[in-house]
Amino acid sequence: MNKKRISMVMIIALAMTTLLSGFTLADGFGEVHYKSDQNIGPGTTYTKLIGKNYSSGGIVSAHIIDADVASGKVRPYVYNGLVRKTYTVSSMSNIITNEGYKVVAGINGDLYDTSSGTPKGAVIHDGILYTGGYQSEYLISFDKNGKAYVSDQDIKYTLDFEKYVYTEVEVPVEDGDEETAEGIEGSDLEEGTEEGPETETVIETTVESATANIGFFNVPHGGANALHVFNSRYADNTKTSGTCVEVVLTVKNSSRADLKIGSAVTAEVTSVNPSTKATKIADNQLVLSANSASALYGDMCNIVPGSEVTLKVSTDASSPINSAKEAMGVYHVLAYDGQLWTTDKTLNPRTCVGIKADGSLVLYAVDGRQSSVSKGMNAVDAAKYLMSLGCVTVVNMDGGGSTTMVARDEPGISNSAVLVNSPSDGSTRSVANGIFLVYTTVGNETASGIAVYPDTTLLIPGMSVQLSSYGVNSLYEKAELPGSVSYSVSSSYGTVSASGLFTASKDASGEAVVTAKSGSVSGKAVVNIVDDVSVSVNKSSASFAPGEAYDFNVTSVKYGNVPVLYKDSLFKWGCSPEIGTIDQNGYFKATEQKGEYSGNITVSLRDKTVTIPVTVKYTGGFTDVEGHWAKDYILDLTQNKILNGMTATTFEPDSGLTRAQFLNMLAKIDGQSIGGRDGGFTDVTPDAWYYNCVNWGVANGIVKGMGDGTFAPDAKVSREQMCVMLCNYYNYKGLAWEEGERTLNFPDNSKMSSWAVPSIKKVVSEGIMSGRTDGTFDPLGNATRGEAAKIIYLVKEIYYYQNTN
Repeated sequence: MNKKRISMVMIIALAMTTLLSGFTLADGFGEVHYKSDQNIGPGTTYTKLIGKNYSSGGIVSAHIIDADVASGKVRPYVYNGLVRKTYTVSSMSNIITNEGYKVVAGINGDLYDTSSGTPKGAVIHDGILYTGGYQSEYLISFDKNGKAYVSDQDIKYTLDFEKYVYTEVEVPVEDGDEETAEGIEGSDLEEGTEEGPETETVIETTVESATANIGFFNVPHGGANALHVFNSRYADNTKTSGTCVEVVLTVKNSSRADLKIGSAVTAEVTSVNPSTKATKIADNQLVLSANSASALYGDMCNIVPGSEVTLKVSTDASSPINSAKEAMGVYHVLAYDGQLWTTDKTLNPRTCVGIKADGSLVLYAVDGRQSSVSKGMNAVDAAKYLMSLGCVTVVNMDGGGSTTMVARDEPGISNSAVLVNSPSDGSTRSVANGIFLVYTTVGNETASGIAVYPDTTLLIPGMSVQLSSYGVNSLYEKAELPGSVSYSVSSSYGTVSASGLFTASKDASGEAVVTAKSGSVSGKAVVNIVDDVSVSVNKSSASFAPGEAYDFNVTSVKYGNVPVLYKDSLFKWGCSPEIGTIDQNGYFKATEQKGEYSGNITVSLRDKTVTIPVTVKYTGGFTDVEGHWAKDYILDLTQNKILNGMTATTFEPDSGLTRAQFLNMLAKIDGQSIGGRDGGFTDVTPDAWYYNCVNWGVANGIVKGMGDGTFAPDAKVSREQMCVMLCNYYNYKGLAWEEGERTLNFPDNSKMSSWAVPSIKKVVSEGIMSGRTDGTFDPLGNATRGEAAKIIYLVKEIYYYQNTN
């Protein structure tokens, strides 16, 4: 490495433990609200963290794999597949499993070109070079013993080959006689002077040895116009376009034309193909490719068919890449040899790899771009946190929507590595490659330990959680338990039943360790009883009608940013007596008293209380009049039983009013019983609710029928019809009109029916009706139920005033 070089042996011993860190601070991470550690495979621990990152100011969720790769218990496996193909991390894990390996964990790898799937840096798997990458600076590599390195990528490819060389030469013309000037009549030559032999230019072909530098291996053509070489690890063809020369080389005595660092491949030139593209590649073939702008285009066109070529792959003699069994390019080096290199403070999902001083390998995935899950982390914080864990070198892989981690997070239940993080795209992205931790050791069928789930639980005092136990062998694989499981708890924080139901004490707060035993094997789970929580309720404030009921519920309880188990009955519910009552499950019943009352509902957990302001207000039982301009008129008239709603809870103040509805309102103003002789209308039957008021209105000259034997009770009443009915009601009740000049100054006076104008003048002058908000009277428009409420209220006030004065 230009700056420094690093090599470390990976050795670590891990104990199986699960705990809650609490609101501690971790450098680079921030507040730690939750921490769960779990052994998931030989020499491998999976940790999940949830907390608050100070740089983002929000929630952060991270996943850490700490692995002992040097002991040989697990080893790194770099997966790339075909260079021109992308894969999800889960599909890579499945492919590796089908190869006979057991996958403990894995993360996405290097940055890649999204249009081609080609990774930025080189990739080595099992000592075989899959690609040289298109722009790599550094590699993370592992030798056969699991030793990890971060170094410069300085891979060189040289080609020794034979090519045709074409030279112009002058040669004498062999047929033709020599002549002298003598005997040639008219010759310009001096007598006795001989003319030299005639010559011609010919192309002489020779074969020369040559050496060329190959710019890229298994990388698409780009602007460098360099010489490229491909094998079938790339794709089934070169996928080139435009004008290229492509030379097919067939390796000898091998079924695969693979390249390795520090090795040479000898091959025979099978064919030379100028002006071509997308040449097919067999497994035992290499294809040299140069586009027409390349300085080596001509040499490749002139390479000798059938000749032997040698392709050498090399790097600096001291580079750890020479002994790499697995390797992959990295996006950036964030820290090296204990020194922070990065200054990047861009907030993103992160995938990182750290190397500890003791040799442990750390895989790190931080979720991001999800406000309720995790906002992400900047590169500086990611490096600082891994350095706080003991990492001396930290590299940044492809992040953002590519960040993915799989892990065997349920030992005893499943041996498979599954997705454990929350990708920001909402689903896992297909990427170029990944780093996995694998082993092949065969485990015992009998259990050597117990995995207890949930392994880490947070709950409030008095809450219960059901625990379940599963057998695991020494490799943390599924195994048979020797017998039934018994449970015990070592503290006074709670009790646990024979079936594993743990119940926290109502006055407890702290960490309870539950032990599960089966024969001679055991396991533990940690239950954290917390009361320093934030509580959310399904209403932050509320307004109710008298007698109305509502079930208040706690919708979430959190310890920092971590969800906590709870149930409503474990909270203390309180209620101001003037607004109603509430039981200990949060069921509220508003007071039956009519009027307006204010108070609070409280929900408490020890010294933590949430207060919910509540108003109980009589609104006539209608839910659709609050805030309506006619509300006060409607409430007055409904309380006095002059108006009814359309339903028990709705008045529909903006709906149109029918002839029968308005007539019914007029009939109820004085509270007298109503009725009259049957008007004989075919559409007004004795069982209709408006039968009495229609007969009353006709009998007292307030309204007439339609002239065809019908009354049309459900027809909408117009505003000018309403004025006529009001005037007739005034006459029926003997009410006096205000004296004075009656004029109409509406812009739509001309739309008023002549028979209605006198009535309109009286009603407007009396102040009972006025124009609409646009200044018009709208005589033919339908009156609304809200407008009618105001009119009836005013007429009622006039009626009682004139009858009491």
